[in-house]
Amino acid sequence: MWKDIQQLQQGMSSALSSSSSVLQTRQKMLLATAQLQNSLGTQDLGRVYFEPIKDKLGNVLILTVKELPPSQTLENVRWSALSKLQRSVSPLKESTALDLLFATIKEKLAYHRRSSQHLPPGLYLGYLKLCSSVDQIKVLVPQKLPNVLCHTKLRDNKNVSREEWVWLQRQTSPSDSVGSGEHTGSPQCPFLKGLCTGVKSLLKQLDVPLWQARDFRLYTQQLLEFGKEVSFLLLLPPSDDVCSAPGQDGQLSGFLTLPLQIFEHIHFCTYEQDLLAQYCQASILLELDSLLSQQALREAIDNCELVKAKEKHGQVTDLIQVSEWRAGEPLSHSD
Repeated sequence: MWKDIQQLQQGMSSALSSSSSVLQTRQKMLLATAQLQNSLGTQDLGRVYFEPIKDKLGNVLILTVKELPPSQTLENVRWSALSKLQRSVSPLKESTALDLLFATIKEKLAYHRRSSQHLPPGLYLGYLKLCSSVDQIKVLVPQKLPNVLCHTKLRDNKNVSREEWVWLQRQTSPSDSVGSGEHTGSPQCPFLKGLCTGVKSLLKQLDVPLWQARDFRLYTQQLLEFGKEVSFLLLLPPSDDVCSAPGQDGQLSGFLTLPLQIFEHIHFCTYEQDLLAQYCQASILLELDSLLSQQALREAIDNCELVKAKEKHGQVTDLIQVSEWRAGEPLSHSD
């Protein structure tokens, strides 16, 4: 989307005199982005860090992270060692947003690298756990690989055979298969053993006693596919525990909770980058059209203008509704 900044600025040219604070903020953000691109001599500013840095002085710092190959250079830029930046912390009692950035820059770089990594090819067992607060839903992810759900690898072959899938759909919970010798000698025996081992490994990571597995469920509506080389089976906690309140389950070592929208973004950046780029482009343009059509509604001075503005706004609203993720739609799935 960085290459579309100029196009977005042109699209907002009709709103330059708008009194809308939302449109004015959009204009200022686009202008600041264009100025940064020009000063660095590059369009691609990298990935936006998932949360802004705020200080007590009211400053907000939006951070983008991009790693450059040694052969690439940027105009009007000189490099500085991280240690030197971290020593340049302000002497003020109240830390500024830049101070907070310098103090945590290594952690942010580590997060960027981890969130860009791909899983090795194979079939995995993932665990879906959400945390809900008043204004957002967060998802539990591994610190070392925050672009996928908590997981354990079952095997190198990502495909699930028809026989394995039929057998899987007959199971009501992991406890139906864990510790059972009923299928010994059947074609599904290796798959069963791998699944049993995976359930035990995943529960151990999550510090969940094995006896609680009888209340867990396997999601068998679809096999989730992430890109062309990775597929996931999902392990779900009891329906009442899928989404918990903040702090209810304590803090698990080696895991973090990400806002669901941020998780979706870094997941698609890694596994479906082209799809995400197209969706974001359409979403941004539709949002801009929506803001402009709302402005036209407010500024209509006669019935003719009002009818046209209502028609335009209705068309844009319909397109926005069509483009939204369908409720309950998995992040990615097989056909």
